[in-house]
Amino acid sequence: MKKLHTINWYYLAGTIPFCLGLMGMSIKLAGAVWQKALILAAGCAAILWIVRKFWYLPRPEGEYGELEAYELKLPDRFNVRIYLCPEMDRYDFLQRGIEILSPLFRRRGEDFKIAVSPKLLREQGEGLMGIAVMREILRYRQATQARIWLGLVMPVLVFACLAEGYFVWEWKERLGFLAGYTSFFGPVLIALAVICFLLMWNGQVSRLDYQSDKALRQYYSREEIVEYIEKWDQLFAGEAREGNAKSRQLEEFYIRQRIARL
Repeated sequence: MKKLHTINWYYLAGTIPFCLGLMGMSIKLAGAVWQKALILAAGCAAILWIVRKFWYLPRPEGEYGELEAYELKLPDRFNVRIYLCPEMDRYDFLQRGIEILSPLFRRRGEDFKIAVSPKLLREQGEGLMGIAVMREILRYRQATQARIWLGLVMPVLVFACLAEGYFVWEWKERLGFLAGYTSFFGPVLIALAVICFLLMWNGQVSRLDYQSDKALRQYYSREEIVEYIEKWDQLFAGEAREGNAKSRQLEEFYIRQRIARL
């Protein structure tokens, strides 16, 4: 049996140290005692919120309501159990298909729960849903979602720490000879850096998607995966309207790229 391990710790490890650094530097910059106390309280509240946010992913366990055990045949064995979750079909405008319930702490020997939309299962059948569940399992094992999220958030936190460190360690006085250059070229360089970063991050998201699709090849034929990609996109893309026709063209191009890279 192949094992899944909780990925919640990745989110905490990628955010809390930076928050502690920002809180410490802010306290150092503060002058009055009451300001330091206020920053300390706000920082502790923010860290507590982060811990609570990632205590149970993707949503608090209580929001899933009553779960009904379901036997869905998968091509490999994992420490997971499949459940039908009627709560996922509660709102028509909110499309939810498959979610792996990920607690920060698990009891020894406890399996991960995978919540599946009963409506989607009825409409699409076990074949398509089996591929979709397998893809989510493989994505979870590779911590794909955590890598995508942290790849976007961590650079922002690093930049915030560097910006605050600029004042804490008085880099302006130490690098006074660069002051004129930074005031002129700084905004342009920051804008270019942001654009390059977003392009690189978007490319990384695409590469991780391609990896997840390729990982399915060990369990399914290329034709089955192509059918899954095309149908799954239609399910969650919705009807194309005039206002988002161009966006739809980009989505179709991306689908063709995913299929070509299988």
